[in-house]
Amino acid sequence: MLPDFPSLKSRRHERLINLAQDISQHNHPILPELARRTQHEGEGVLMNDIDNDVAMSEYELFQAEFTIRADELPGLTNDKWVTKLRELTDHFASEQMKLLLRRVEESTQKTGNVIKSSEADISVDAILDMLERVTLDFEGNDLSPGYSFLTSPEQGKRLAQLEPTPEQEERHKAILARQRIEWRLREANRKLVD
Repeated sequence: MLPDFPSLKSRRHERLINLAQDISQHNHPILPELARRTQHEGEGVLMNDIDNDVAMSEYELFQAEFTIRADELPGLTNDKWVTKLRELTDHFASEQMKLLLRRVEESTQKTGNVIKSSEADISVDAILDMLERVTLDFEGNDLSPGYSFLTSPEQGKRLAQLEPTPEQEERHKAILARQRIEWRLREANRKLVD
């Protein structure tokens, strides 16, 4: 019987998992910013929205096949391992991104926070309209970190070129002031756990 080498297999497994996470984070940089929690039972998770309404979010199955045939083993180099792992990781990360965007779409439709704008219509006013509809949190007088704005690369380039007018800058300040007041009211009315 051949030896098993459990410590070698364990180290190899850990390296492959770390590599898969690195690949996923590189190709889909928004995924690492999402909060994660391990749950070992149940068919979904209950969540409270900003209005304290409870919603059930069911889990979705992601699966892919990862096969290494016996005839591949003699020529299976590290580069070929990485290529197979990259394909598998890209599949799962793409599925996670599709689910994320679908859930964001459902949530924004439900709350009415949808702003229809084609790529040609992207403007400072469209962004300010969006800021008026979302719920913002603050830390003291500053906007809380962690807000992301997901765009296509083309939209990102277009957004980087936008320059607000003085009127739009004043509108932006007014929106943040109103949002800060709304945040303080939410915090003052927040029910603390016993």
